Amino acid sequence: MTAKAQLIENSAISVGYQYLGRHSLSLGTETKIFAQDERNSTGLTAGLGMRYLFNGSGYPDVIPEGSLAYRRMFFYGKLQVSPQHINPNIGLQMFNMMSLHSGYSWNLGDNHSGIKGFTIGLNISLGGRNFYDKLYY
Repeated sequence: MTAKAQLIENSAISVGYQYLGRHSLSLGTETKIFAQDERNSTGLTAGLGMRYLFNGSGYPDVIPEGSLAYRRMFFYGKLQVSPQHINPNIGLQMFNMMSLHSGYSWNLGDNHSGIKGFTIGLNISLGGRNFYDKLYY
């Protein structure tokens, strides 16, 4: 299998909703960096994407965002970073396909984006077969 084919099989498109003091939608890509066992149930995932933040005027703010997640079975921890905020969160995930998470977000620098406080979100990842956890031993 070529390197390009392996990258596609280990990657996914990710869509999600997160409340960060403001409603937001995200769209991006995630790639499994490594898996620690044969079932892929423990490992590290990195992602890049865009977050659409809705403000009071009805027009969204768009910011780039990167993430790094460590998962073990049904639990995971994730760090999301953008030019405007940093957001560590923990949650439950199902087969590396869907996650429900909560955390706390801090503003970075002197911006007044309103991205701070407790967060909650839902994420769905659609990707290649090697991206998901395996159901068998």
